[in-house]
Amino acid sequence: MLSTYCRLTVKNGKNSMRDFTKFSTKKSARSFSTHKLKEKLQEIIPGKQKLLSTIRKEYGDRVLEEVKINQVIGGMRGMTGLIYETSKLDPWTGISYRGRPITEILEKAPKAKGGDAPLPEGVLWLLLTGEYPSQSELDDIILEMKERAYIPPETMKLIRSFPKETHPMTQLSMGMAALQPLSTFAQEYRKGI
Repeated sequence: MLSTYCRLTVKNGKNSMRDFTKFSTKKSARSFSTHKLKEKLQEIIPGKQKLLSTIRKEYGDRVLEEVKINQVIGGMRGMTGLIYETSKLDPWTGISYRGRPITEILEKAPKAKGGDAPLPEGVLWLLLTGEYPSQSELDDIILEMKERAYIPPETMKLIRSFPKETHPMTQLSMGMAALQPLSTFAQEYRKGI
């Protein structure tokens, strides 16, 4: 997920974030640079890269487990397929985000004034960074999401054309796919950025 938002490169021994903010919609005058999120990621990513490098060097040749054909056919059920930190569904302990159980997130994640449910932007911050956002970080990412909320009329028309029984995740995925031709990032990617 992090690679969707930014790419960390190392130049002359220094870490620098490659800025993808120019690839966003042109409907707002704001540059869409969430400085606080980028700063936090610049702080976190080098440590994660170092950890992965260490794991590769020290444990790269170790066998994790035996995998059976039925597990592969069953959609990797019950087998380790990748290293991830964002979320986990454990059959005994339930869902956790960044190692924090949902019950903790419901209690500690930032909420709207007078609200009792966590704000999605605060949970997104937690997923991306592993930490709960400060109030200023939360305010910044809320503004970012609001400014990026433009949906072109063609996409809205497509979404509204779905039968009422269409599952919301199907609507979301089809709506996201419909936005691809308008993506400046996709255009630049085809040019070889």
